[in-house]
Amino acid sequence: MPKSLSKRDTVLRIVRSRIMRGVYTGKLPGDRVLAAELGADKKTVETALAQLQMLGLVRRERRSGTFVTPSGEIPGAAGMLYAHLTFPKWFSGGGHMGVYGPFLYAFERAARQHRQNMSVTYVNDADEAVATTLEHARSPMCVGTCLCGISLETRHLVSLAASSSPCVWADWDSEEAILPRVDFDNYGAGVLMAERVLRFGHRRITEIIVSKSGAPVQKNRRKGFEDALGRAGLEPVSSPDWGEMSADEIAAFLDSPERPTAIVCRFSDDARSVMAAARELGLRVPEDLSVTVFTSVDRLGPVSRVVFDIAQLGEESFKRLLDEDVMQNPGKVVLAVSFRDEGTLGPAPVSP
Repeated sequence: MPKSLSKRDTVLRIVRSRIMRGVYTGKLPGDRVLAAELGADKKTVETALAQLQMLGLVRRERRSGTFVTPSGEIPGAAGMLYAHLTFPKWFSGGGHMGVYGPFLYAFERAARQHRQNMSVTYVNDADEAVATTLEHARSPMCVGTCLCGISLETRHLVSLAASSSPCVWADWDSEEAILPRVDFDNYGAGVLMAERVLRFGHRRITEIIVSKSGAPVQKNRRKGFEDALGRAGLEPVSSPDWGEMSADEIAAFLDSPERPTAIVCRFSDDARSVMAAARELGLRVPEDLSVTVFTSVDRLGPVSRVVFDIAQLGEESFKRLLDEDVMQNPGKVVLAVSFRDEGTLGPAPVSP
C-alpha cells in the first residue's frame, strides 16, 4: 500500500503554500505557534522550516525567528511560483493536443496571473514519470496531469517523489482519490446522455460503442448510462464492439429489422463511422437514426454531444495547487458536464 504523507511534509506543504499565496510575508509565526496551529510538535516544525530554508524560501535567524526570503534575492522561489506539467509522450502529437491544448492554455493563463513559470515534460512510462518528478521536486509547485493508465500506487509514488511540492492530478479516471485531483463527473455524463435520448422518445438504444473498454472512466459513463435506462424500465440494445466491426458488418447491423433508433458513441471517430454508414443505406440523421457522442472536439461538425470543458479542467487544476486544504485533506474536485444538441439527436421515428 502507498504511504501517506509524513507530518513534516504536511507542515512543509502548508507553510510553503502560504508563502506562495502571500499569506506569510516578512516574519513567520514562531515555531511553537505554528506547531499548535498545525497539530504538530515543535521538532517537526523546525525540521520542515529547515527544509524550506534549503529550498531558498525562508531564512532562519537564531533568536530573531524565521523570515520569508525576498523574491528579488532568490528568483523563482518566494516571489515566483513554478509548476511542472507531466503528460504521457503519446499525448504530444496528432489529435491529442487538439483535445488537451485548451487544458495547457488555461493552465498557463492562470499561471501568468500569479506570476508563475511553467514547463511541460512528456514521459514514456510510470518509471520516467517518477524520475521526472524527482528532477523537479525542488520546485515550489509541481503537478502531474493526465497520466492515464498509470496505477494509483504509482501516482502516489510520484506524489511522494515531489516531496514538499504540491502534486495535483487532472484526470478522467473516476476511482476514489488518494491524491488531490480534478475530475469530470463521468457517471453523471452517462446519466445525462441517457436522459436526453429518452426525452426524445427513444426506446431502442445501442450499448455504448467500444463499451468493453476497461478504463474506469468508460465503466463509470457506461454505468451511469445503464442505470438511467434501468430506471426507465429499459435495457440497451446489445451490439458487438464497434471498433472490431468492418464497414460491411456496420452496414448489416444498421440495416437489420431490429436496428436501434439511437446510437451512443464513445469517440467522434465512431460517430463519423455511424453517420457515414447510415447515409450509405439511405437512413436520415436524425430523422431515422439519432447519434450522440461523449466528446468535446468540434472537428466532427454538428453532432449531439456530452461536452467536457477541458479548459475548465486546466484552470481548476491550477487553483487546486494554491488550495491549502489540499495539503491536509486530499480529495477530488468534480466538474460538471453539459449536453449540447447540434443536430444529430431527434425524436424517435414512428413505427410503421
